Amino acid sequence: MLPLMPVLTGFLLIASFPRFNQPWLAWIAFIPLIAFMVRVRTPARAFWGGYVAGGIELFALLVWMPAVLGRYGGLSDWLAWTGYFWSVGVLEYWSIGNYLLHDSMTPLFHDYLFLPIQPFSRFFDDFSTG
Repeated sequence: MLPLMPVLTGFLLIASFPRFNQPWLAWIAFIPLIAFMVRVRTPARAFWGGYVAGGIELFALLVWMPAVLGRYGGLSDWLAWTGYFWSVGVLEYWSIGNYLLHDSMTPLFHDYLFLPIQPFSRFFDDFSTG
């Protein structure tokens, strides 16, 4: 069950976007990922959990990119899909935050220190890049 928690976060984030019209899910989407980060004891596993959650989310939300790159960018299908997979991988930089948050937590506050921080760090990060 533990490895499926980041996957659940990814699908909840997808469902919180307009196509599925469930915006309230955005408020609870990170709970499985936070629970995953609390239960794993290594920063590397926290990183990969965030990478999986974000990869699932971005893979579904950016699926329009190959068509746009092919039609308006004049790229071949192979190059457009390569650019799409590369973009999804590069946009996964926010999983580094999972690594850093996990690594900087003290054992005393391990279970509660970052609970209010994680969802808002993603929210403010999205606005700071645009």
